[in-house]
Amino acid sequence: MIFALLIAGLVYNIFNGINDFIKVKWVSSLTTIMVLIIPVLFLVGVLAIQFEEVFSESEQLVTQVEQKSKTSLTMANSNMPKSMRKTRSEINEYITEGKDLIFDLMQEGLSNSISIVFSFFLTLIYVFFILQYSSGFKHFIISQMHESKKENGISVMLKMQDMIKNYLSGLGLVVVILCVLNSIGLMFFGVKYAVMWGCLAGVLAIIPYIGTIIGSALPIAFAFATMDDVWIPVGIAVYFFVIQQIEGNIITPKIIGNKINVNPLFAILSVVFFGYIWGIAGAILGLPLAGLVKIVLSTYDQTSSLSILMSEEIEEPENFSKEMNASKYRLINLFTFQRKL
Repeated sequence: MIFALLIAGLVYNIFNGINDFIKVKWVSSLTTIMVLIIPVLFLVGVLAIQFEEVFSESEQLVTQVEQKSKTSLTMANSNMPKSMRKTRSEINEYITEGKDLIFDLMQEGLSNSISIVFSFFLTLIYVFFILQYSSGFKHFIISQMHESKKENGISVMLKMQDMIKNYLSGLGLVVVILCVLNSIGLMFFGVKYAVMWGCLAGVLAIIPYIGTIIGSALPIAFAFATMDDVWIPVGIAVYFFVIQQIEGNIITPKIIGNKINVNPLFAILSVVFFGYIWGIAGAILGLPLAGLVKIVLSTYDQTSSLSILMSEEIEEPENFSKEMNASKYRLINLFTFQRKL
């Protein structure tokens, strides 16, 4: 439902533009959904074709990973001090446990994919009805406000809508740029299914902080399993690290800018909090929800200080340093006077 509300806020202006030509609201809502879903289905279709090829080679890939892991662990074990060395049977046991873990993750991923597809279409149904009955929702919310606070409440709603639209559209553009950069880099290293791995890493970047790590780990592991040169996975890791730095310091600030303006501390806290409640979905929603909370807090005098505390750039109050110094000197004089007494 939260995803549906955010997506509806993103496409609301598109819905209004379509509704100006098509006066029937349900037709306008359905047309807006189609505009939204066509590019998503195209991307999912392209990725699904390559995913099918990867799964068809899964047994071979697991065998290659098993052999390379055994060789690497044996070499590492021979260079360890004698007191820390493991027997061959212990190494084989570690590899078997790792292989079973990979298969369990693949099965869990397939199960989660089915759940995600179902949730995706359920979200679209929610978006359809939110758009169709948007006028009723707005009148209901406004009618709950006190007459003297209606203007302020409408202003808050418009700010929240603008924040959602700017953030989600900017985030979508960042994901597209990351997909292109990741795919080009993986093609340069000669990784098979470079577009799939690059787009997957770009989409996973939506999950703050941990998404990039997961997205880069998958193609690195795939390159380790399928390529003979062990330095290629290292090069891919370095490339993804550079792209992450460029994205975090140049691309995202330039495109998204200060649309949310929540400092990293509260961003991480919101991701952890909502992730604890709703899992991966909560981790994705944590940052925009923190931005919405900050807008509401900034509207009222009683909570404006909390909004300032959440902000990324906090200006020091005027004459704050002078007042602190004056207070410090007053305390010093007081302690000196007390000692004299």
